[in-house]
Amino acid sequence: SSDLFLDFYVAFQNKQKLGIITERFGISLKDHLKDGLFNEKEVSLIGKQICQGMMYMHDLVYIHRDLKPENVLMEDFRIKIIDLGESTLNGQSTKFTAGTLLYSSPESLGNAKPNPGFDVHSLGCLLFELLNGEVPSQRIRAFGGNPDKKPTMLYLMYVARSEEHTSELQSPCNLVC
Repeated sequence: SSDLFLDFYVAFQNKQKLGIITERFGISLKDHLKDGLFNEKEVSLIGKQICQGMMYMHDLVYIHRDLKPENVLMEDFRIKIIDLGESTLNGQSTKFTAGTLLYSSPESLGNAKPNPGFDVHSLGCLLFELLNGEVPSQRIRAFGGNPDKKPTMLYLMYVARSEEHTSELQSPCNLVC
C-alpha cells in the first residue's frame, strides 16, 4: 500500500538549489548493513513489505527501476521505499538505461521495455545482499583460472548486449542455468 512509500510534502527551488520536504523515517537498509547481516527471518519480513510495495506500484502500472538497499528505509522493521526518480510506466519506451548496474536485470540494459521483471530482479539482488553482504554479481567470479568459476553478472550483461550473442541471453533465468 502507499504507506510503504515515503510521504512527499513539497518541492522548492531557488537559483542555486532544489529542495524537497518529506516525512522523516528510519535509515537505509544499506546503512543497517554496516551493523551486520540480517538473518533469514528478518529478510523475509523486509522482503514481504518490499513485495507489497512493488505490487502496489505495479498495480498502478509503474516500474521503480532502481530498487536497492539505499532506496529502502527501515525503522523498527517497518520499511518505506524511496527514490522514484527513475520510475516509469510499465512498457513505456525510454531512451536511457535507468537503475544501478549491480541491481539491474540484463533485459533492462538492452532494448526491453520496462516491466515488473526489472523490479523482481533488483529485489532478488537486494535480498541476497541483506543475507550475504554483497550482491550476486560480486560473488560470481569471472571466466578463467579455475574451471569451476562462473562468469560475472556484469560479463554476462555485456555478452547479452553484444550483437552476436543477443539471442543467447534474454532473461535472468539464463544467467543462473
